[in-house]
Amino acid sequence: MRAIVLAALALTACTGAESATPELAPYRITVMTYNIHVDNRDVEGTVAAIRTNDADVVCLQEVAPAAAAVLRPLLRDTYPHMLVRRSRYSAVAILSRYPLTPRAFVESSSGWVPGFVVSVAHPAEAIQVVGVHMKPLFLTDDFETSLLEMPRSFRLHASVIRDVWSHVDPSRPLVFAGDFNEGSRGPAVRWLIEDRGMRHAVRPFDRSITWRLVGAPTRIGTCLDHILHSPHYESRGAAVLQIGASDHFPVVATLKRVPRTR
Repeated sequence: MRAIVLAALALTACTGAESATPELAPYRITVMTYNIHVDNRDVEGTVAAIRTNDADVVCLQEVAPAAAAVLRPLLRDTYPHMLVRRSRYSAVAILSRYPLTPRAFVESSSGWVPGFVVSVAHPAEAIQVVGVHMKPLFLTDDFETSLLEMPRSFRLHASVIRDVWSHVDPSRPLVFAGDFNEGSRGPAVRWLIEDRGMRHAVRPFDRSITWRLVGAPTRIGTCLDHILHSPHYESRGAAVLQIGASDHFPVVATLKRVPRTR
């Protein structure tokens, strides 16, 4: 009887050892967002800005067709994978060291792009990345500037971000990066953080302006560009890079995967 019990215990122990789920080693991924400006003609400066900090994934906004045609061959050595999607008023691009698979392209009724959802085939695991370009707060659908447009823009931001969220899997690693055209307390950013548990990657390290009024006699600007990540990551460093010829600055963050099991 004693031999039978010992054999049973040994069998149970072996079975348990075989079924244990090994912990995957944490990895780091660096993400950049940069609104390059549709009329930016400084190709060399734009390429240099994109290469700064050696990001793994880059989300671009206002990528005109001519810009996309020029940037693709110039950056192919670093970013062999590039996807571009255009809406009525904007175009977003996602560049990556790793293969990309498009998942959803969400275009708002106003013609802007609240979300281009892709899957990044990182060697450790698939990562969901959402490139964002929300409607400018004071710009009407006729491209007129009006302070009266801001309430409507905020309502639109609050609505479309929920549509974007319906295309992601919150149980998997997730990153939003782009020109939200609102501050850190704007309705879309606030909803992602307070209602969906996303976290600021940049604000703990750098609260500089990300957009400037070019040509103003004094330095006028605000923070419109954000990188948000799911609890699967912790931000280990971030910065607003005050370089480039666009009215926006590149924003970059390095994320570390928190320990988890397969």
